[in-house]
Amino acid sequence: MKKVLYIGLIGLMTGCGDGQPRQPERLPDDEIPAFRDACIKMGQHIILKDSAYHLTIAKDSAMRLGIPGRYYDRMQQELEYTNYIVKEEYNKKGIPIEMPEYTIDTVNRIDTIDTTNPTNTTN
Repeated sequence: MKKVLYIGLIGLMTGCGDGQPRQPERLPDDEIPAFRDACIKMGQHIILKDSAYHLTIAKDSAMRLGIPGRYYDRMQQELEYTNYIVKEEYNKKGIPIEMPEYTIDTVNRIDTIDTTNPTNTTN
């Protein structure tokens, strides 16, 4: 049993390599609407703390909200990758990162958000 554990740990250590998380692969087009809906549901469970995004809900709780496990895992992967980019591209350059306050109404009108100032929306 110890051998299996050590082999697994060695596999994890070699798989991580440089410590950079993998960028999530593109979803198939037919999955994008369902994943977007899952992201909207999960939006209230994402916080920005210490310049890193975190999910504040466990996988089993998310699944009870109707979020498929694979979408939860993908959100975790996307947040890990985003946190890596924030750390490497922004924090090292001294650029502050802020998470805008979105309401569910704002998220439903995501295509109308002014990207130059994400807290302003237009109708």
